[in-house]
This record gives sequence, C-alpha cells and structure tokens, in this order.
Amino acid sequence: MTSFETIFLLVVYVIAFFELYLLSLNHRNAKLSKVSLPDNLRDVFNDDLIEKSVKYTRAKGTIAMVSSIVNLLALSLGIFWAFRAIESLSAKLAEGFAMRGLIFFILLAAISFAISLPFSIYSTFVLENRYGFNRTTPRTFVIDKLKVLLLVALIGIPLMYLALLAIDSFTYWWVYLLIGVIAFELLTQLIFPTIILPLFYKLKPLEDEDLMKRIRAIAEKSGFAVKSILVMDASRKTGHTNAFFTGIGRAKRIVLYDSLLEKHSSEEIEAIFAHEAGHFKRKHILKGMLLSNAVTVFAVFILWLIVESDSVTGMFGISEKYTILLYAGIFLSSVFTVLDWIDSFISRKWEFEADSYAAQITGNTQPMIGALKNLSVSNLSNLSPHPMYAALYYSHPPSWERIEKLNEMVSNIDERKSRG
Repeated sequence: MTSFETIFLLVVYVIAFFELYLLSLNHRNAKLSKVSLPDNLRDVFNDDLIEKSVKYTRAKGTIAMVSSIVNLLALSLGIFWAFRAIESLSAKLAEGFAMRGLIFFILLAAISFAISLPFSIYSTFVLENRYGFNRTTPRTFVIDKLKVLLLVALIGIPLMYLALLAIDSFTYWWVYLLIGVIAFELLTQLIFPTIILPLFYKLKPLEDEDLMKRIRAIAEKSGFAVKSILVMDASRKTGHTNAFFTGIGRAKRIVLYDSLLEKHSSEEIEAIFAHEAGHFKRKHILKGMLLSNAVTVFAVFILWLIVESDSVTGMFGISEKYTILLYAGIFLSSVFTVLDWIDSFISRKWEFEADSYAAQITGNTQPMIGALKNLSVSNLSNLSPHPMYAALYYSHPPSWERIEKLNEMVSNIDERKSRG
C-alpha cells in the first residue's frame, strides 16, 4: 500500500465515522426529556407540537444514519473493488479515453441513483406523509425524477465529455476545467429561475398589491433591484414553507412558497423579504460567491496535482486518469468537510446580520420574530439539536437564538433611549 493510499483511507474513514458519530449524537439528543423549550417559543409550541417535533426529528435522524451507513458501505465496496471493475468494464465497452471515462461516470451515476432512490421514496411517501408534509403524488414524483435524468443527459453528459477531452488533451487541464466549472455555475444562476425551476413548479407573479408595495419599498431602500416577485405552487408537493432569492443580473427573482402566503401575515412576509435583502445589502451573496470560487480554484488545482502525480498511478489497482480523478474527488470531498463546518459558522453569523438588517429597515423586530416562530412550528424544527452537531452543520441558527438576538436589539435600543 502506497503512502497516499494510507492517507486516503485514514482521511475518508475518519471523517465518515466522525460524521456518523455526530448524527448519532443529534439523534440521541432528540428526546422529550432533553427538550427544554425556550421561553420565547412557549406561546407557539404546546405539548402535542413538542412531541410531534421530537418524533419527526428522530425519524429524520434515523433515515439520515441508515442512509449514511449504506452510502459508506457502497463507497467501501467501490474503493476496494467496484470502481476498478467498472473501469475494466468501461474499457471493454468503448474506445478512446473520453468515451471510456464518460461510460465510467454514467455507470457510477446510475448506481448512485439506484442507491438513493429507495431513501427518496421512503422519505417522501412514508416519513413526510406521516407528519403531514407530503403532497406529492407518485405520478408527480416519477415525472420529476425523469425530468432530472433528462437534464443530466442534456447538460451533464456533454459537459462531462468536454471535461474528459480537456484532461486527455492538455497538460494543464485544470485551467480549462476551472473555467468550465465557473462558467457552468454562472450559467446555472442565469437559467435556474427562468428555465429549470419552471420545469418543476408553476410560477406566477405575486398578486397581493399591498404586499407587493411593501416588498418593492424594502427593495428600493436596500438598493436591491429585482425583476420579479413570484409565487411558487410548492404546496402541491410539500407542506413546508420557505422563500428564497435566486438568479443573477436580469434573471434575479424572489420566490415565495404559496404556503408561506397562507401561513404568514403581510408584515411577516415583508420581514422575511427584508432579511433576504439584508443578505444582499451586507454583501453576503457576493462574499459567498467569492469564497465558493476560491475554494473551487483550490480544489480543481489539487485534483490536477493528485491525478498527475506518479505516486498515485496504480493505487487500489486502478490505471485510468478518470478513475484516479474519482478517488481524488472522494479524498478532497472528505478533506473539504472541514471547510463545510467553517462555512456553517460563517452562514450563521450572516443570518444574524440579515435578521438585524430586517429589523432596522422595517423599524420593528416583532414581524421577524413572528415569522421565525411560525416557520419553526410549520416546519417542526428540531427543539433539541446537539450543540456539536448544530455548531458544525447548522447553516441557520436555531429560531430561539435568532429571536433572542432580536430581543436584545430592542433592549439595547430602549437602553439608549433611556440614556438619551
């Protein structure tokens, strides 16, 4: 066994088992006896809702652990045997590096899809259905999966073929691959709200004129030019509520779940939009893109170094560059888990900043507090996340922490007023 093989196995399995350990910690922490309901949520969570939230959290945790174990077993089978066997099969099915590599990755994608499909079916039609969230019919589920496969075939396969051609044709192929990755990310930002999202949901302009005025007023104050404010028929598939900003340039869109309009007041939706505008005003979106691109540059360069290294050739009995690329990707994915933990920390900090901005620009903390409470109830938020799990994986702080920060803002304002 080469030194890189040893490092590879240590990194991949140490990270994988640590993540399983964190999942188990979070799962064990989701118990009624562990729930100490914060005072700022007592007015919206009764005993029945608390019990339902705990059961939902535990059910999701169980699926997450089983899925992680199955994926780890599949990965182990791949590392020690299957990837090498698929490499050999690809060589028999096609000639030329790019075509062999394309078949190799198509076979891997098909296997990955087959492994994930049962979990997707169970989560949608058993778990989410049990807790009143699923609205998706089997027909819609199948059609959506077929649409995803079609998009992969039309977009993913040609791009993968071009990437493999670059690897086979250029010494410094990482530069061409990097340009392609960044171009693809920008293209996705342009076509997702205008082409891809409408394939899965019906979108229509927001019809509530009063709410439209409120949102546009916030947008003008924030310098947040947005072409469209759209309502998505999410309730056709799920009982969860959400709102998001998507796209860049002229493709920028604000998308609201129709269920959000049903469950929240105009003031709360205005506060939610002000929160999203806060991300823009505080340059979180720009900073996030810059950080993401910096990580992409580093990752693609390291991939190139690993793939082109003589010491890696022949590890685990593999010989083709595209197979080495897969192993390098698995290795970097494990290493970059640490970066994901840092990203979660940064994201939580930005969420507090966006909440603060929303309160300042609306001149009132109560709508944002009300929105957070309603979102927590309607999505059955985990009321007892394990502190270590939350610290490493939560991109958004728990709702009670955000409410506490907003209440501190009121206290600080009142204190300044009394001094003045």
